[in-house]
Amino acid sequence: MNIQSIVAVAGMITIAGLIVLALTDSKRRRTRHRPRAAATVVRYLVSAVALLPGIWLLGTLQAASLFIWLGVAALSGWGLTVILPRTSMKE
Repeated sequence: MNIQSIVAVAGMITIAGLIVLALTDSKRRRTRHRPRAAATVVRYLVSAVALLPGIWLLGTLQAASLFIWLGVAALSGWGLTVILPRTSMKE
């Protein structure tokens, strides 16, 4: 496997986990007056799944892939906060 495919798979797993975490965020759901979406245990499991690619890349000593994955994770997290509506701010 080349570096592009490793980072692509790791990035997709992390982005999927971040999307699930963003959509089930208890503070965002509370401000929209919606019921709780996921239990705490589920959120912890999703967080662990989102971080597993980074741990795997660190364990296999693929430094270049790890740094690219860190950038993908940071930018996708930032992008999700920009894309999702901010309903908690007072207008």
